[in-house]
Amino acid sequence: MPSYIDSQDEDLATSYLHIPDMLASWPWQRKINPFYEEVSAESNAWVRSFSPFTAKSQHSFERCDLGLLASLVFPDARRDQLRTANDLVNIFFVFDEYTDVESAPTVRGIVDVCTDAMHNPSKPRPEKSSSVKWSDSKHVAPPISPYNFVLIASDCVPPTRFWERGRRSVSDQTGPFVASFVAYMNAVVAQAEALDRGGFLTVDAFLAIRREDAGARPFYTLGALFLSIPDHFHDDPLHARMIGLGCDLVAIDNDMVSYNREQASGNGDFNFITLTMHHHGLTLHDAARRLVEKVTELDAQFMQCHSEFCAAVGEASGGTAAIQWQEYMDHVQRECVSGVLELELRAVRLIPKKMRNANLRENQVDVFLMEEGLAKV
Repeated sequence: MPSYIDSQDEDLATSYLHIPDMLASWPWQRKINPFYEEVSAESNAWVRSFSPFTAKSQHSFERCDLGLLASLVFPDARRDQLRTANDLVNIFFVFDEYTDVESAPTVRGIVDVCTDAMHNPSKPRPEKSSSVKWSDSKHVAPPISPYNFVLIASDCVPPTRFWERGRRSVSDQTGPFVASFVAYMNAVVAQAEALDRGGFLTVDAFLAIRREDAGARPFYTLGALFLSIPDHFHDDPLHARMIGLGCDLVAIDNDMVSYNREQASGNGDFNFITLTMHHHGLTLHDAARRLVEKVTELDAQFMQCHSEFCAAVGEASGGTAAIQWQEYMDHVQRECVSGVLELELRAVRLIPKKMRNANLRENQVDVFLMEEGLAKV
């Protein structure tokens, strides 16, 4: 595959984004959970039962194959644990799609209700109301209010509750996971506030938000729950640094891979590539190069931190505990590459950029389908 970044053909250089192999030096091999297909189908059906999207957008959502992501991050999880992970990544997707088109105050309302659901999953809630229905003939999404949105995160019917069911698949030490879930949602609020203000954040301010709203940290803490890792290890400075580096890697890798979709659906301004272009006066391809250099730097730091933490834990553990910790460390490294799936084409034709429409609201959620966008260019 030629590198379109270095192409002398002006058309190729401006109409393609070259996505480098960011896993070229990654020492761990992928594996997939054997329950992938059946659990993914179940989780998709669960989301579908809420009718959050039009038929067209539901198709686009399921084409994302988020169950594959969960199955790569948790290849050794039990079936019930994989279902919890799959439901979680699906919830994050729906959450992002709705909050992307809402004002910051409305996003805060959604987050407050969902936070209450995470802290009080057994709290009685109303039955699903007609407000979560939609008219396919009008091709609009359901007008999910902040209160009704929580039905997706914590439905009133026990068999289909996310966290009520999910808690049964984990140990009792749920504090770090709930805290990381809430941190993710608060970061989404911060993103909405930044978008309402307009303009570009500083790199540090952007990274502080993106580190959390990329959604990596809840999967780290969920993996720790699956393996009954003691809560106090989350406060260990070396562990915290390692997880922070992992979150940064996931955020940058994700923005590289998803840039084309985001800029084509009106969300391209809140992306590492766009921000790098703006602050450093770089072309698209030079910005991509710069981020690859950053990823290489973070990779080295993560590997060093990973090695030091493994050594420290190895000295303090033995027998079954050592095996348990090795499984956790395997999970940590898998999470770092969870958003970077194998690509058949690394030179991606750019879809025309679309400006963000600040007037869109919850009844205008439209899940962008890449195949449809690429077919038009």
